[in-house]
Amino acid sequence: MHRIAAFQKFFAKLPSHEPCCSSNKNRIPFGNHEIAYFGYLLNTVKEISMKTILRYGFNISLIAFVFSALLSSCNLGKNEGREESVWVYLPSKPESLNAVLSSDANSSTIQNYLYQTLQVIDDNDFSMNPVLLIENPKTTILTKGPYSGGMVMEMRIREEAAWDNGTPITAHDVDYTYRMIKNPFSETLHKRPYFEDLDSIWIDPYDPKHFKFYCKKQYILAESSLTTQHILPRYRYDPDDLLGPYSVTDLNANGAKYLEEGNEDLEKQADFFSQDMFKRQLAFGSGPYELIKWDQKNDLLILDRKKDWWGDNVQEEVIGLENNVDQVVFMVEESDVSVKERLFEQQFDIVDRIRAKDYRKFLDEGTLDAHYKLDTPAGNSYSFLGLNMRDPVLSDRRVRQALTFALEKDYLLKTLSYGLAKPVQSPVHLSMPYYNSDLPPYHYNLDTAAKLLAAAGWKMGSEFLEKEIDGERVELRVSFKYSSGSQSAIEIGKHFKESLKRIGVDFVMEAREWTVLLEEIDRRDYQMIIMGWIKDPGLDDFKQLWHTDSYKNAGSNFVGFGDAQSDALVDSIRGELDEAKRNEMYREFQAIIHRECPYIFLWSGNKKLIISKRFDNAYGLATRPGYNVALWKPNL
Repeated sequence: MHRIAAFQKFFAKLPSHEPCCSSNKNRIPFGNHEIAYFGYLLNTVKEISMKTILRYGFNISLIAFVFSALLSSCNLGKNEGREESVWVYLPSKPESLNAVLSSDANSSTIQNYLYQTLQVIDDNDFSMNPVLLIENPKTTILTKGPYSGGMVMEMRIREEAAWDNGTPITAHDVDYTYRMIKNPFSETLHKRPYFEDLDSIWIDPYDPKHFKFYCKKQYILAESSLTTQHILPRYRYDPDDLLGPYSVTDLNANGAKYLEEGNEDLEKQADFFSQDMFKRQLAFGSGPYELIKWDQKNDLLILDRKKDWWGDNVQEEVIGLENNVDQVVFMVEESDVSVKERLFEQQFDIVDRIRAKDYRKFLDEGTLDAHYKLDTPAGNSYSFLGLNMRDPVLSDRRVRQALTFALEKDYLLKTLSYGLAKPVQSPVHLSMPYYNSDLPPYHYNLDTAAKLLAAAGWKMGSEFLEKEIDGERVELRVSFKYSSGSQSAIEIGKHFKESLKRIGVDFVMEAREWTVLLEEIDRRDYQMIIMGWIKDPGLDDFKQLWHTDSYKNAGSNFVGFGDAQSDALVDSIRGELDEAKRNEMYREFQAIIHRECPYIFLWSGNKKLIISKRFDNAYGLATRPGYNVALWKPNL
C-alpha cells in the first residue's frame, strides 16, 4: 500500500483529537549515556542488543521481553506525508526523558537526540570523539599530592556550545550534572558506580569553559564513563542553586551522613529534579532536536530539528553533531503482529527488534525488499532468566543449579532463534579475550537437576517437592514473571513448566505490564524473571550488575548476588591497568558467576534491523541501539 494512503487509512481509525505536534518543522540532536532497563520482546534471540560500556557512557541497559498492546497515532499536520520525517519503532513506552534518572533503554534512545555528552564513541572504530569538548581530554597519572595514584583529566568546552536561551554551556553545568548524580537523595544509584572515583571538579575562575576532573584512583573506563554522561543546564534544573554549597568532594565524603540525618537542600533539589514535568513534559538539552510533544494517549513522541542551533555554527565536521532529518517521530508498538502490519504498510522507517521467526522469513522470502533493507550488525548482548538469590526457596545454590540443568536451552534456541543467535553462559561477550571458555555448560539433564534438589533437602509430597523452611512446610514453587505479550517469554515459560513438573517443581507463570514488572523488580518482589542486557563494545565493569552495593535502593544487582570475596574482585578489576592480570581476574569472576547461578544464561544474537530505503546513509551500527537517524538523508 502507498505510504500516504496507508497513513490515511491508519488515521481514519483514530478518535478525533488535537494534532499531536505543531505544524512547523524544527529538528533533532544526538548525544548519549545511560544505564537502562529496556522493554524488549525477547523472541529469544530477538535482538537483545546490549548497553553502553563504551560509547556514550559505560552503563548497561536492561532489556525485558515485551510485546502486546496496540497503539495508534495522530494527525501530524503538514508532516503527514512524512517525506522529511523519520518514524522510529519502540517496543514499549519510555520511562522518562530525564537524562539522569531514567533507567530504560527506550528513554536513552530518545535522549540521545535531545541531550549531548562531552564525547561520543565513533561507531566505526570506537575511538573517543569530542562533541561538547573542543578536543580529547588530557589525562595525567598523578604521583604526588592528595590524589597520588589517581589521575586528572583536563578539558575545555567548545566556544560555540550554548543552551537554547543563548547562554554558554560551561563547566558549571558539567559540575551540576555530576553533583546531581552524587546527591544521595536522587534516584541515581544505577549511575554512581561509574563516577565514584571522581572526587573533585576544578573550574578555571577566569574561563568557565576550562575545567579538570580529579580522580582518587585509576579506572579502566575513566575517560569513557566520565565524558559520556548527558550534560544538563544548571539554570533549568537547579534555579535556586540548592546544590551550590555541596561540592563533589563533599557529597562523596558526607553523602551517607546527609542521607541518614536528612538535608533539606539536597532533598528539596532531588524532589524538584524528579518531578513529572522533567520526565514527560520538558527536556532541556543542548542537542539539535527538541521535544515538540509526547502524545501519551497514542504513544507518540515528536522531535523537531531546532532552528538556530549552536552546532550549526561549528565549521568542521564533528561526529555527534549530525542533524540531517527535519523530524523524528518515535512510535510505540507493543504488538508483534501490528509491527509486521505497519512494516507492510511502510509506517516505520526503522525497526530494530522483531521476532526471529519473522525476521528469518523476511530474509528468506524477500517480502520487504522493495521498500526496506535488512541489516544484521554484530550485537554485544545476552538474555537470561534472573533468579532472586535472596528468596528463601532460591537462596540455596543447588536449587539454582538444578533449575539451570532443567532448562532445555538448546531446544529452545533452535526453535526460537531460527539460526540468529548463539548460546552463552557468561556475562562476558564471546569475542572478548578474557571470555572464560573453560566453563562447562549446564546441559539439559533432569536426573542431575533432581539429585541437586534432593541434596538440598527437597522431598516429594502429595504433588510437588516439599521442604521445611523457617519452621514452615512449603512446596517447591517458582513464580516466573514476564512482560505481558512477549510470545517468546510465554513459549520459554511453557516449555520450562513441563520440564520442571517432571521433577516435582510447581512453575507458575505470571504476566505483568512492563512498568509494573520494573516496579516489582525494584522492590525485589519476584523469584524468576526474563530479561536481557545490552552493552556496546568495550571492557566490562561488573560493579553495576554484580556488586552488593548495587543491590541497595533499586540498583541493577536485582538478583542479590555477591559477597565480600566477589566484591573485592569486582573492585580489583576496575582499577587494574595491567591487561594480563585483569584478564585473569575477569576469568575468575566468570567462574564464580557460573558456580552461583544468579542467572540462567540463554543466548546472544546479532541485531536485526529493518531500515527504510527512503533514506541514504542509513545503515546498521555495532553500538546501541544499532542506528542513528540523525545521520540519515532523505533521498526523495
